[in-house]
Amino acid sequence: MQRRRKDHENMTSKVKFSKYCVKCGLCCKCLDTIKGSIFSSIINKLDSGDGSCIYLKGNLCSIYDSRPVVCNAESLYKTHLSSIISKNEFFDYVIEKCEEIRGVRK
Repeated sequence: MQRRRKDHENMTSKVKFSKYCVKCGLCCKCLDTIKGSIFSSIINKLDSGDGSCIYLKGNLCSIYDSRPVVCNAESLYKTHLSSIISKNEFFDYVIEKCEEIRGVRK
């Protein structure tokens, strides 16, 4: 048990995020929570009018392999944020926002 906890503490935030994501699709169903960000113009194009992404089918992305940069955390970080924030800080932030959307964190 102690070793498992220590292994978890040593994981990078990116690895934590990939293990954390349960593919619930809520991030793609709650686009209105992202509006007002620097990516609003992209988000507005993806919004089906009810706050969900036009490419969401069930809980999965129908264009996953060619999704926009804003929908790919790794690409988003590399393209727009790597000079502003560390990768661990970014993925910690992404996990925090995910928890807020899922109602885990208030």
